[in-house]
Amino acid sequence: MAATTTNDESTSQTKVTPKRDNNELTKKKQTPKESRKPMNMSDIYSADSPKSEKRKKSSTIAADDHDISPKTKKRRTLNARNESDDEDDDEPKLRVSKSQNRKRAAILDSDEEETENARMDVDVTPISKNRIKKDTKTKANNSTKTSRKKKAAESEDEEVLYNDGSEEQSDQNESEPEEYDDDDDEDQTKTPKRRTTTLNKTKRPPKHANDSNFTHLSLEFLKDGHRRDANRRLHTDPNYDPRTLYVPEEYLNSVTPALRQWWIMKMEYFDTILFFKVGKFYELYNMDAVTCVPELNLTMMKGDLAHCGFPEKAYSKFADILVSKGYKVARVEQTETPNMVKERLEQQTGRKSKFDKTVRREICQITTPGTKTFNTLDNDNVFRESSYLLCVVEVPITGNKMTPWEFGICFVDTTIAQFYIGQFEDDRYLSRLQTLLAQYQPAQILCEKNKLSEKTKKVLTLTHAKIEYLIPNKELYETTKTLDILRDDTYFKDEKGNLQWPDAFQHVFNEGDQQGLHIRSNFQLSIRALGGILWYLQHCLVDKELLSMRKFSIFQPPDENIELREISTFKQQNMVLDATTLYNLEILSNSRGGKENSLLYTCDRCSTHFGKRLLSRWLSAPLCNVNEINERLNAIDALRDKTDLCNKVRDKLKIIPDLERLFCRIHSLGHRPLDTEHPENRAILYEDITYSKRKIQDFLAALTGLKVANEIVQIFAKHNDLSTASSLLNAIIYQNDENKNKNFPNLDELLDYYTKAFSHAQARTEGKIIPTTGVCRQYDDALKEISDNEKALNDYLSKQKKILKNHDIKYVHVQKIRYAMEVSESACRNLDDDYELMSSRKGFKR
Repeated sequence: MAATTTNDESTSQTKVTPKRDNNELTKKKQTPKESRKPMNMSDIYSADSPKSEKRKKSSTIAADDHDISPKTKKRRTLNARNESDDEDDDEPKLRVSKSQNRKRAAILDSDEEETENARMDVDVTPISKNRIKKDTKTKANNSTKTSRKKKAAESEDEEVLYNDGSEEQSDQNESEPEEYDDDDDEDQTKTPKRRTTTLNKTKRPPKHANDSNFTHLSLEFLKDGHRRDANRRLHTDPNYDPRTLYVPEEYLNSVTPALRQWWIMKMEYFDTILFFKVGKFYELYNMDAVTCVPELNLTMMKGDLAHCGFPEKAYSKFADILVSKGYKVARVEQTETPNMVKERLEQQTGRKSKFDKTVRREICQITTPGTKTFNTLDNDNVFRESSYLLCVVEVPITGNKMTPWEFGICFVDTTIAQFYIGQFEDDRYLSRLQTLLAQYQPAQILCEKNKLSEKTKKVLTLTHAKIEYLIPNKELYETTKTLDILRDDTYFKDEKGNLQWPDAFQHVFNEGDQQGLHIRSNFQLSIRALGGILWYLQHCLVDKELLSMRKFSIFQPPDENIELREISTFKQQNMVLDATTLYNLEILSNSRGGKENSLLYTCDRCSTHFGKRLLSRWLSAPLCNVNEINERLNAIDALRDKTDLCNKVRDKLKIIPDLERLFCRIHSLGHRPLDTEHPENRAILYEDITYSKRKIQDFLAALTGLKVANEIVQIFAKHNDLSTASSLLNAIIYQNDENKNKNFPNLDELLDYYTKAFSHAQARTEGKIIPTTGVCRQYDDALKEISDNEKALNDYLSKQKKILKNHDIKYVHVQKIRYAMEVSESACRNLDDDYELMSSRKGFKR
């Protein structure tokens, strides 16, 4: 290695560059890099390629270097770094140990590569800084045996390299492999060497350089003036659909089979970042990679194809980061294994193209800011604030100056599957709509395209929520179509297939209408808004798991049906706090949009997550009914005299997890297997054991929470004076009388059943539930049948050993053939036609 000193007007720095030849040095001048600015989507698809700051080079490269021909081609992968690396240079760097013999995923060009990909894994372990440092003198002496010939322009790239583990063929137009010499291959076969990590002492943003040379930036159908949607409408057309993209067929036929799959999905989800599964890695290509490298702090791989990726286990972390920044993420899973591909090709008739030999992939879920759910791949169950998905339908009212607009609304908290529907008239200031937006702050808003007034658009824009426009009738369903879909599908059907509408729909349908054929006039627009929510949940592939919960409520503006009477006869339940009041008084958030020092922040001493959500609703619509206020005060007075009881109950409440969201998650995971058409059931996941354990932990956490809640009820039941002092405290105590439906239910029998049904410790360790004897009759019968069959097979094997006079006969399982007898060739000479030859190996027949 040789040291080269570069001087600037203000600073001077010393750099170490690889020695290209025995006597020649490579020198480069470096200019300070400006801080990276956020990249807009318009920059990615603009007609002119993004401007990239290029360093001025002054170097001479020996002619002999150009004669070096690569013998082995390997690929560079992502830089696995902690987020704290940018803050502290002294933190140990992360790298992948070569001794683990892990393999990096690549674009699959054939079946054999797919087979190799299926065995890929990665193990990121921290190493000390001393292990990264290398003696520069030793490297200079052994420069002829250096494993990587780096280009001068990339000598300062900060990245960690993973070992491919095998030679791969790569499209030269899409990905340029690294170069290795024969000497390095020989050294690796003799004594494995730890692959060095190329790190700089000076921290800089992660590499996404060479932007102007990426292949996708030269594609005409992506540039301004040429970009079209799936219906070939130019992007300047008022009816242009930004969610889709037109890709010419000739280009699809020119790319590799895996990239063809990626482009076909991108045609339907152009505004969505695709996490494209390749083996055990999620890969990002083209414009998605350019977006995610700075956002996720990943490292761009080498080559003209913009490409980066991360392991499957990191999905939850990276998806949450992107969604919280307003992006939409689609999880693309492999739905076939290499063996399944071979079986499909054997059954397929006619000519087989290279695209038929590719593993099939499907989009399993799309996550947006308004459709966050607790997924199987999520590795945490932390408390998150409610993020609502809101759909607004607006109809002008002619001739009415007081209330010139009527709105139909539907919004849902996807984390707990709670739906709200409502319809109301609004004044010229849109007071009710603004109050709704302040009380239930949406993360994403759906509107009818070309139907909103400018004033409504302005109000919705002020929320800073992501707004999407739906095409009328096609994406935002009409009222009758919405009800037909809800009625005919399995959303509201029980186990026997009977239709059971949610209780809230009794207010929507005419009296006595059990089939939902006639809707009341004051709910026409709200059902249309529900149609928009329904389509979007279908689009994100989470419709059935959310709607099947049947948790619907009727939204009613706080100031609706207020009758002005004398103060003594005032019967309004809640006080009306409009959007201006909530903002000026800083009820839910401060003037800067945060939570700190707001009234909710100051009053929030809740021990449970669902208690925090209830307190937020109480503060946004405080009580003004005298009787209700006195009931709460009576409960407070009764509890103030029992400090020890309150401390004991508070400690138990802190143990209870977020039951609302756990119930929704357990329901969705249990409901998904019933939906045989959902692609999630066909997904090939490589961390199945981890996910199974996670499901078990969620289920056990829910049981523990219910058990603690039941204990709290029993504690209150021992204090009879509390039930008499307050009706609210009396309501949480179980009573087996005519009011039992209004009080807390008795969970003793249910909890006792699940305590004895299976071993909780075994389920938590092994990731599977094994019922104990006597719990499930069908399971016990199946075990008995298996035992009887195994006994019969063992008896038959013993009989054959005596007949053939060979005690070495045993059962073997070969692919689909189970319990085949393996007999030595010497014992098979006198076999009659009663035996059928299934397979053989050296010295034995089966």
